[in-house]
Amino acid sequence: MAAVAVTLTGFFAIIVTCLARAPHKQSSELVWTDFVNESGWPNGVSFLTGLVSPNYMYAGIDGAIHLAEECKNPAKVVPRAIVSTLTIGFITSFAFAVSMTYCIQDFTAVIGTVTGVPVYEIWHQATGSKTAASIFMAVVLLAALVALAAVQQTASRLTWSFARDSALVGSQFFGQIHPRLGVPVWSLVANAFVVLIIGCIYLGSSTAFNAFIGTSLLLQQITYAFPAALLMYRKRKARYLPVNRPFKLPGAFGWIANFATVAFAVVVLIFYNFPVVLPVIGSTMNYTSAVIAAMALFAAINWFIHARTKYHGPRLAEF
Repeated sequence: MAAVAVTLTGFFAIIVTCLARAPHKQSSELVWTDFVNESGWPNGVSFLTGLVSPNYMYAGIDGAIHLAEECKNPAKVVPRAIVSTLTIGFITSFAFAVSMTYCIQDFTAVIGTVTGVPVYEIWHQATGSKTAASIFMAVVLLAALVALAAVQQTASRLTWSFARDSALVGSQFFGQIHPRLGVPVWSLVANAFVVLIIGCIYLGSSTAFNAFIGTSLLLQQITYAFPAALLMYRKRKARYLPVNRPFKLPGAFGWIANFATVAFAVVVLIFYNFPVVLPVIGSTMNYTSAVIAAMALFAAINWFIHARTKYHGPRLAEF
């Protein structure tokens, strides 16, 4: 709760300060109707490829699902956590984006800022103070640290779950719980090592790093689409969706949600592989498809040398 309080306090402080201090506000016509496209793609393609950024904000939305075993009454608590996160996240991010757009003084300077952080330039332009912009950035970094701790918890929980079910090479190590600390230490170390490697990749090439981000989002949407597609295939029958379940969408909303999930996954499967700008050169190429191929190769190797004979599905009897 303290992290939520700090985040929301920072959110209101940044918005109020920027709106109050900005020497000039952009017109509503520019904010709501102007579409700037310098990608070289048609507007529609530019919009769809640009969805990666807002989609990234919801990359951890499934975190509560992976911690369901640690929840009391997860059938009720987990859906409530997801819906609350979506609601708060949408309201705050939409308000933030609109407010910051009104506060832009020089769009060209924002796009071409030497800091590589456009929002920092927006804050600097709005407040006229690098100190204020730096304080705002510190607030964002504080929120990011809290989020990273949650991400590490969820990721290590996933690694440990697969290892517990003997689905990963090295399950005998990753599936261990430290007798004194009560946490999967080796899973935590493994995930920290992966994060370190990806961080080093970012230092060497932001293009390669962005490929990992695009891949994670694309694969995440695919994992959402499969159960939604299967539910529609089974016509959302009570055998698969019990009538007395604690959380359910009324009427046709469930069908709409399932269809939208599958449709969105199909769209991103195509457009998240597109280069962001034209013409394409080595530094602007989208290597998401290459990263997916590498991950598929790793999964295939893991399956044939280990999981094919060791993995027999989740141990549901223990739950």
